[in-house]
This record gives sequence, structure tokens and C-alpha cells, in this order.
Amino acid sequence: MRIWHKILIAPGLAILFLLAFGLIAYGVASQQNEALRELAQKRLAGVVAATDASQDISEVHSNVYRLFTWIANLPEEKVKKATAEQKAKIDAVAAGLTAFRAQPHVSAQERQLVDAVLPMMAKYRKLQDDAIDMATIEVATGAMMMQAADSQFLTMVKNLDELVQLQKKLAQESYESAAAASRAATLLLSAMLVVAVAAAAAAALLMSRAIVRPLHAAIRTAQRIAQGDLSTEVHVRGSDETGDLLRALADMNQNLRQLVGEVSGGAHMVADTSAQIAQGNQDLSQRTEEQASTLEETASSMEELTSTVSLNAQNARQASQLAMGASDVARKGGQVVGQVVSTMAGISDSSRKIGDIIGVIDGIAFQTNILALNAAVEAAARGRAGPRLRGGGRGSAQPRAAQRSGRQGDQGPDRRVGRQGRHRRQAGGQRRQDDGRDRGIGEEGQRPDRGDRGGERGAGRRHPAGQHRRDPDGPGGAAERVAGRGGRGRHRVHEVSGFLAAADGGALQAQRRPGAVHAGAAAGRARAAACAGAGAARAHRSQAQCPQAVPECQWRARRTHREAAQGGVARVLNPVLS
Repeated sequence: MRIWHKILIAPGLAILFLLAFGLIAYGVASQQNEALRELAQKRLAGVVAATDASQDISEVHSNVYRLFTWIANLPEEKVKKATAEQKAKIDAVAAGLTAFRAQPHVSAQERQLVDAVLPMMAKYRKLQDDAIDMATIEVATGAMMMQAADSQFLTMVKNLDELVQLQKKLAQESYESAAAASRAATLLLSAMLVVAVAAAAAAALLMSRAIVRPLHAAIRTAQRIAQGDLSTEVHVRGSDETGDLLRALADMNQNLRQLVGEVSGGAHMVADTSAQIAQGNQDLSQRTEEQASTLEETASSMEELTSTVSLNAQNARQASQLAMGASDVARKGGQVVGQVVSTMAGISDSSRKIGDIIGVIDGIAFQTNILALNAAVEAAARGRAGPRLRGGGRGSAQPRAAQRSGRQGDQGPDRRVGRQGRHRRQAGGQRRQDDGRDRGIGEEGQRPDRGDRGGERGAGRRHPAGQHRRDPDGPGGAAERVAGRGGRGRHRVHEVSGFLAAADGGALQAQRRPGAVHAGAAAGRARAAACAGAGAARAHRSQAQCPQAVPECQWRARRTHREAAQGGVARVLNPVLS
């Protein structure tokens, strides 16, 4: 238990007893108040009501007899008035008793007495009224009738007196009950007062001893420690503040004992260390002399190192300038390489498009071969048919329509290739101008012009073998593929001529229609040979005149072969079929 808990025990007990005193006093006061209220509002009111009723009935009875003595000398109006007043008083007494009976605190015995009085009062009122009426005629007769009312009056007064005595008895009982409660409360308060004083005194004594004894022990321990006696063992009991104080004193005693031991050992160590320091100082003085000579040598070495560092700084600045120049050259070289890569990509796209166009040309050539074969077969059939050859003029419209559709189909690729060639020439010129500006920082002999670039494109043909190998995917490889396909076109033209010759030979073998057929066949052979020769010559001239690396020129050469073949077929078939 903590000290503040112990300190609060005695005041706490006193506060508890004060609360008990207050509660008991409040209960006693409430009981006394209830007893007084019962006496004032209940018992006293009943005594007053019963007493007033008895007095009023007695007064009415006296007034009736007094009226008998005056009735002979009073006028009738006054007699009636006096009679009415007596009746009103009797009614008022009856109403008061009825109201008293209706109250909730009225006991059963009280209600029984009131119930006995009320009928008697009604009967007494009737007898009194009859006696007064008879007295107005004969006083003696009225007085005799009043004797019957007297017996009712005496009975009512007796019952009312009993009611008064009952009220007094109940009031006395209430008083005695309140007095007994007051005496019991007084005894209880006195006993509690004695108990409270004893408990508070005992608690104060016990708590003071519980607080003071550990404090005295702590004081004695602190005094022994102050005198230098660190061998004292401190016994700690309790968990309050004094116990914490004793525990702290025990820890302090133990720590001081350990500290003194450590200080003693440290003093011995200091003495030994002092001797070692003295020896070390002597050694240090010797080493200091040696360090002085070493510092002189180091100073001279530092001077040499300073000159070397300054020379290295100059070399580093020169290297930095050279590195900046190399960085500029590398950046410009990267730009040139990027332009070359974009140019090669454009050339690769153009080569693919040229391959597509050549495929279209091969298809047209194949269709031309088929048309020539069909024409030869029809010519042979017409030669055998005889007179039905005259209707063949209408069939010649099919090769001519095929020739026109082939020429119209070729105009689209022609225009596309022409536009692509112009765009590539413009882009190539712009790139050559940009390359000239980027390379202007070099020597004048290193500036490439259009002739040099053209020479580079033709290097595949001019350089000897072993010095330059043409890239099969580059411009040179594409030109070789174009030239090879042009040769295949010329070969197909010769095949068409052979087919026409075979058709003409078949017509000669018919021998059924001499004259026009033989003349047409001879003219067809002559024209086919002439057209084939002229077409081949034009194709050879076109291919020889244009470089192989230019796609537009190669395309025009192939177009010359195709026109020659189509023209030869048309010129040969028209005379034969007509």
C-alpha cells in the first residue's frame, strides 16, 4: 500500500461516518416530518371535525329549547327563520362528517362511528322539525315531543365523543411512534459517533506507525552510509514509497561499494600508466628528431611532385580539347550514317516495287503467249474451214481489245514509276546538298558531287572483280534482276514469233483455200519476222542506252519489249484472221 493510501484511510473513515450520520439524520427528520404531518393533517383534523360537530349539535339543541320559550311571543316569520337556521346547521354538521368519512386516512373504526351518527342526525332533524311545528300550536305538546329528540341527541353526542376520543388516541399513538423513532435515531447516532472516533483514532495511529517506522530505518541507513560504513545490509520490506526509498538506499550502498573498489583499482592503474607514459615520452622525443629529418626530405619531394602535377594539368587540358573535337566529329558521322541508312531503306522499298512491276509484266507476257497460241489455233482452224474464214474478221477484235487493255494496264505502273523516280532524284539531290554542307569542314577534295555519286552507283560495273562485291539486295543487284527479266521478255517475243510461224505452217498444210490464205500466211510470216526483229532491236537499244542501276530506265526498256511483242502479235494476227 502506498503512503498516500495510508494517509487517506483516517480521513476516509471520517467521511464515511459523516455520510452515515447524514443519512440517519435525514431518515429521522423525514420520519418526524411525516409524524407531524399526520398529527396536523389527519389526527388533528379528525379531532376538530368531531369536536365541532358535537358543539354544533349541542348548540342547535339549546337553540330549539330557547325557541320554545319565545315561540308564543314571536311572529310566524321569525319562527320559520329560526327553524331554517337550525336545519341548516344540522345539514352543515352532516356534510362535514360525510367529508371526513371520505378521506383516505380515516380508519374503519372511525368510519363506523360516523356511519352511526349520520342516521341519528337525520332522525333528530325530523323530530326537531315536528316538535317546533307542534310548539307553534301548543308549547307544552311541542316540549313533550322534544323529549324523543332528546334521546337521539344524547346518543349522537355520545358517538361524537367516542369519535373525539378515538382521534386523540390515534394522535397519541402517532406521537409515541415518532418519539420512539427519535430516541432510536439518537442512540444510533451516539453509537456511530463513538465507533467513528475509535476507528479514526486507530487508523491514524496504525498508519502513522506504518509510515514513520520505515522512514526511521531509511534515516539510520543514510547516516551509516554518510559516515563511510558501506558494509551495512539494508533490509527492504513493503512496496510503498518508504520501501522504494530503502531499496534506492540499498542500491546506492552497493553502487558506492563497487565504485570505491573501481576507483582504488583505477588509482593503481594510473600509477602504472604514468610510469609507462614517462618511458613513452622519452621514446617520443627520439622519434621526433627522426621525423624532423624525414620532413626535410619530404619537403624536397613535394616540390618535385608540384612541378609534375602542373605538367599533368597542362596535358589534361590538351586531352580535353582533343576529346571535344573527336566528339564533334563522331556526332557528325552519326548524322551521316543515319542519312545513309534512310537512303538505303528507300532504295530497298523501290527494289520491292520494281519486283512487283516485273511480276505484272511476266503475267502480261504469259497472257500474250496464250493469245498468240489461240490465234494460231484459230488460224489453222479457219484455214481448214474454208469459206468460213470470211467471218473471222470479227474475231480479230479480241486480240486488239486485249492489246488495248494491256496498254491501259501498263499506264498505271508507268506513271507510278515515273513519279517515284522523280521523287527519288529530288530526295537524292537534297541529301547530296546536306552531305556537302556537313562535310564542308573537311578538305575540298573530299566533297562528293553528282558525278561522283553516279560513279559510285556504277562502281559495280567499272570496278574489277575482287575489289568490290555488289550487294544482291542493293541497287546493283536490283539492276541485274531487271536485266535478266528483260532477256526473258525478249525470249518470249521470239517464242511468239515461233508460234505465229507454226500457225502459218499449219495454214499452208491445209491447201484447201489457195490464194488469200497463202498470201495472208506469207504476209504474216514477213510481218512477224519484221516486227520481231524491230522489237528486239529497239529493246537492245533501250537497254544499252540506260544504266542498269536506274529503275525508271529499266522499266522503259521492259515496256519497249512488251509493246514490240504486242504490236507484232497484232500485226501478224490481223492479216491472218481477216
